[in-house]
Amino acid sequence: VGGVGVTDYAERQPNPEQLDEVVCKDDPRRGFSFVLNNFGLLLDDSFLQNLTEKICE
Repeated sequence: VGGVGVTDYAERQPNPEQLDEVVCKDDPRRGFSFVLNNFGLLLDDSFLQNLTEKICE
């Protein structure tokens, strides 16, 4: 399971507790999360490549 948090226009950081819940932090097969500082990065090729690599691990 993967989670993506994005810092919003007011520069508020994603809630780390919520991200931990999404990625099943306490599960032995822990997921992964990314925190981005810009919504535009969701469409960036390097982000998509990193996301694909994490999914395939």
